[in-house]
Amino acid sequence: MARLSDALLVRALRHHAQTVERPGWLAGLRDPYVSRALAAIHADLGRQWTVAGLARTAGLSRAAFAARFTDRVGEPVIRYLQSARMQRARTLLRAERATVSAVAARVGYSSDVAFAAAFRREVGCSPGGWRRAIMSVDA
Repeated sequence: MARLSDALLVRALRHHAQTVERPGWLAGLRDPYVSRALAAIHADLGRQWTVAGLARTAGLSRAAFAARFTDRVGEPVIRYLQSARMQRARTLLRAERATVSAVAARVGYSSDVAFAAAFRREVGCSPGGWRRAIMSVDA
């Protein structure tokens, strides 16, 4: 029964990905160039990605890649990268007892100060404050 439900879920996701017209992550996965960049980003969120580097990974010029990514995904690649990093940071802060500095390094920030500023912009509070709030809710 579990295998059947897994197969149905995969089939539904594939159908949705093939028929979706709106920009988003699934639409990006349908594009052969954008999907290469998405795979690279998610394989190594800590890497110091640039638009030019991701364009090389995708096999396009910088301008063509930037326009294509925004068109398919619905946001600029650097904004997508920042959001993906912050999502991963929230997961790490919740699931692990790593220091804020360690989490910052794992998601691509060379300093915990830069990470804390980016986290505050994205989430609305400091990484430590967010962790304390989540831990008090989970307790």
